Amino acid sequence: MAYTVAPFYNVGSSVGRVGMNRPEDVMLVQYFFSSFSIDSFGWGIPLLNGPDFMPAGGFAPIYPINGLYTPPLTDWILSFQITANQKGLGPLVTDGVVSHVESAWGNNQRSVSHRWYTIYLFNKLLFLADKVRFLNLATDSTVPPLLQNALKFVVCSSLSG
Repeated sequence: MAYTVAPFYNVGSSVGRVGMNRPEDVMLVQYFFSSFSIDSFGWGIPLLNGPDFMPAGGFAPIYPINGLYTPPLTDWILSFQITANQKGLGPLVTDGVVSHVESAWGNNQRSVSHRWYTIYLFNKLLFLADKVRFLNLATDSTVPPLLQNALKFVVCSSLSG
């Protein structure tokens, strides 16, 4: 049967407390948060909005979406992970880190983990919120140009087992 797989937006290296925090990776995480937690772009995910999602301080460390890592971003990542688990969207690893994954959408037959990486849930939530927009992030006007350029590159991994 013929089929297509939606794009999967991945970080090249980890973002968060112990991450490499490369600017384009940080910018992608900032964009995910901006897109569904703050609803500034009209995506809004009601399941995650509200005071139980806000880390201490209550304000997003994501403006501007500039790729600069700051420690409050780790608080947001951890708060997202905890809230998502509490709302049945996990189970996510709760480590305050958005990690790179080897296979898009969890299609790794060798994986023995029963946990989802945070980057999987980021993709899933944005896909469910607005499929057309999600499929076109590399050209969406709400995406900063540096991130648009990074998202234009498609990385294909080997399908050999």
